Amino acid sequence: MRGRQEIQFPAETTESDTNISVGWPVNEWTEGIPEPANGNVAWATQQGELYAITIENLSETDFIDWLGFFEEAGFTKILSATEPVNQEYTSYNYVYSNDEKGVTVSFAKDTLVLSISFQTN
Repeated sequence: MRGRQEIQFPAETTESDTNISVGWPVNEWTEGIPEPANGNVAWATQQGELYAITIENLSETDFIDWLGFFEEAGFTKILSATEPVNQEYTSYNYVYSNDEKGVTVSFAKDTLVLSISFQTN
């Protein structure tokens, strides 16, 4: 029987590196981005010029509904890549932008990942 492997965390972590969220984060990064009606925020973190949010337990139907609200909020789809992975699920990957932010949207197997950055002129 193998021994348990201990997980090592960096000695210096900041609050922004490990900002575990119990709900939708409300901040300048998420301003103007609609919160999905269902699903659970697993974590949210800022890494330099990028803010990422992972939402778990979101159905494909709820994700597609959320995309409609997201586009109604003023985001325009720049790139799109949708691919069936197998008979169980499809992988959705998009890049959106508005006048202020760029957002990558990735969804597969009940998990949504948003990566948000501010536009630079």
